[in-house]
Amino acid sequence: MGAGGPEIEVTPLSVEMERICGQAGATVTISNVGDTLLSISGVDVDGDGWSRDAMQLPMELDPGESVDVALHTTGGEGTLTI
Repeated sequence: MGAGGPEIEVTPLSVEMERICGQAGATVTISNVGDTLLSISGVDVDGDGWSRDAMQLPMELDPGESVDVALHTTGGEGTLTI
């Protein structure tokens, strides 16, 4: 655990997806590895053909808590911003 505040950890840091029947998917996990509450106001994905599953935002993660983000793409490069 971190010292003195929230600390975000995202795993994996990058994903490579192969399309099957036109679309591919992967899951990224956002964790609070710090010792206080982590507030997340937005989770955005940019890139042609990229999307994520719906999420209730803003959200808060207690220390040790995590949330999965399901990503989908039809190809190309994308960027996830938290």
